[in-house]
Amino acid sequence: MQKIIIGLLCVMLANILFGATISKFKKEFKFKVLIKGIFKALCVVIGCFLMYLCGTLNPDIIVCKIGSINMTLIEAMKFLFITGIVVYGYKDLVKLNELLRLYVNIEEKDDEIKYVEVPIENNIRGDNNEVQ
Repeated sequence: MQKIIIGLLCVMLANILFGATISKFKKEFKFKVLIKGIFKALCVVIGCFLMYLCGTLNPDIIVCKIGSINMTLIEAMKFLFITGIVVYGYKDLVKLNELLRLYVNIEEKDDEIKYVEVPIENNIRGDNNEVQ
């Protein structure tokens, strides 16, 4: 989980830095916007630390359902952090492409859901072969 948290922070900070650099080159830089971005990242760090602490102290409490899956606080945070890495990672690549003046066609990933059927004998979750 720590790697995912650090990864999310890295792509968030990269997004702030790339955005500041692009706005500086376009002569649209606003110090107030930079401070807002840094403040947002700092609040996310503190809030996530507190949520992670709570989830660690209470690991068995189901707090939400994402899609059709009931999740604990830690599981839900992990899901959202990975989603955040995907979103910020995409934004970072677009901005980096612009900064390097490569103009490579970068598109969002394909959201088509592909299902894979797992044979019953490969069920490692320990449930009674129920599909969730």
